[in-house]
Amino acid sequence: MMSFNNCSKVKVADTVGANGVNAVSGSSAAPTPTPSAEATSLISSCEQARKEGRLSVQKIEVAFEDPGKACNWGTSGNLTILDGYVRARVEQEKIVQVDQNAKICNIQMTNADIQNFRYDDNIILTLNQYVLASTTNFGAHFDQSTGYQKYDWTRLVNQKAQNGSNDSTPDKQYCAGSAQGLSSCLFPATETIGQAKLQFDPKVIQSILGMTNPTQAKLNLITTGDNDSTDCQHVPIRLLVDIEYFM
Repeated sequence: MMSFNNCSKVKVADTVGANGVNAVSGSSAAPTPTPSAEATSLISSCEQARKEGRLSVQKIEVAFEDPGKACNWGTSGNLTILDGYVRARVEQEKIVQVDQNAKICNIQMTNADIQNFRYDDNIILTLNQYVLASTTNFGAHFDQSTGYQKYDWTRLVNQKAQNGSNDSTPDKQYCAGSAQGLSSCLFPATETIGQAKLQFDPKVIQSILGMTNPTQAKLNLITTGDNDSTDCQHVPIRLLVDIEYFM
């Protein structure tokens, strides 16, 4: 699932999501992302470390495999089938943790250009519980912190599914920082095959890490469903990731 070198500095682990499966620019208005005081401090420290040549880079592979089965309806916070509503999800999580004395400055997805990508119904990619990208904008249901959406299943479950092809056109998708020109995300429409691209400016990553935990990065992929056996599934996603950090 994952490979990495120099394991004395960077550790990667899988965890199990709430439903028992191995846990990886929208149209609605949202506040302009503004770094918190902690994030501002991390951004400054990372810039100083870069200038002084103290940044280390670790390459890893992050893999979110196809869950391989339908949603676990009615268990672990999931509800039973109901057409047109977000009723269940599969959560896949990968944890990247650097040395306890180190801080992460960037998570650069170096090959996040995925061909032949398909998912059903929607997917949400988060970093330390904050949404990096999603195939439709669920921001109306999530709390916002300094302009970033904080994922919370209890606030999303039983909301409108937003799973029609018109709900996942590029203008309806969400990409943290895109409104400020700091990121670029693109997914095919739901239940179609197409290209997926992800690119985030380091300031987006640092803003999220700064207000959460800069020594550990939890990447979660949440796949939702409403009513059938193909829901909560996606084709495998394998990302080559550069982890930049300083001691």
